[in-house]
Amino acid sequence: MNIMLRWALRIAIFLLLGAIVNVAVAWGCALLHGPATGRYVHDPREERRVLWINRRFGHMTVSGFERSGSLLYQDPDSVKQYRGDVWWRTDDVFPIGWSFAIASGWPRLSMTGRVLLIDDLKSVDEVQWVIQLEDKMPLPDAGQFLPLRPYWPGLASNTVFFAMLTWMITAVRIALRNRWRTERSQCPACGYPRGTSRVCTECGGPLPGVAAK
Repeated sequence: MNIMLRWALRIAIFLLLGAIVNVAVAWGCALLHGPATGRYVHDPREERRVLWINRRFGHMTVSGFERSGSLLYQDPDSVKQYRGDVWWRTDDVFPIGWSFAIASGWPRLSMTGRVLLIDDLKSVDEVQWVIQLEDKMPLPDAGQFLPLRPYWPGLASNTVFFAMLTWMITAVRIALRNRWRTERSQCPACGYPRGTSRVCTECGGPLPGVAAK
């Protein structure tokens, strides 16, 4: 029973670390400046609506397009099908032109938020689930906003991914440390100098490579 509790505690700790790393990575992606690509896409929830999507590494913004009907009639080939997580809410990107949704995270988008603009579209009227870092003309891809609202599918998968990555890094570090201590005639567990006993006289842990007397 004690072994099961220890393993459950370890799993909980690594999942907590994975969640913390996930948020840190998401915010790092939000702050990252880099090349971005934009395109018009069909709204996955309503084909006759068009969205403008701007994407760069680990970050994405979505806003509604005001003249959807005209664009679909005059240049339908410019509007692509959207393939990916539908992480935004409908009211995040409407009313058209006055709001946009943001999301960041890697390997999946996991943190989201919404920014509302005033009528002249040159300053922020309100932010929802977002920390605004700079008080200037809002540029969705300029690293001005940190999203706070979890996108649960992305948050869950990223947390597991980073928990496993953290566990692997920890396991490799412990293995290298134990090998380094063993080569120097120390206890792998606590680093105490070992003698002729099969167990460490300091912590009681087993000492590999020591024959019984």
